[in-house]
Amino acid sequence: MEKRYGERGLVIVGVHTPEFDREKSRTNVEAAVEEHGLATHSHFMDNRMAYWRALRNEYWPAIYVVDRKGQIRSRMSGEIHVDTKRDHELSELVETLLKDNADTKP
Repeated sequence: MEKRYGERGLVIVGVHTPEFDREKSRTNVEAAVEEHGLATHSHFMDNRMAYWRALRNEYWPAIYVVDRKGQIRSRMSGEIHVDTKRDHELSELVETLLKDNADTKP
């Protein structure tokens, strides 16, 4: 997604909510982010599960699509693989939101 839409304004933020104590270590999280090729976007650690609870999240991974006004427009759980039905649905929503954003700029 970031490669496809980053230049058009898509921002991806990873939220790491650990399941195990070793996953609470910033060093371990940074290593995993690097290992999995996720270092191109921002991440924050939710060691106390505050964000997880605020969103009433129940699944991992979970994807939240938030518009430029901060409204959650979609929630998806589970992995999404390139060129699948779910990828196309997510891409369509992102396209719509980016177009809406471009249409409202002065």
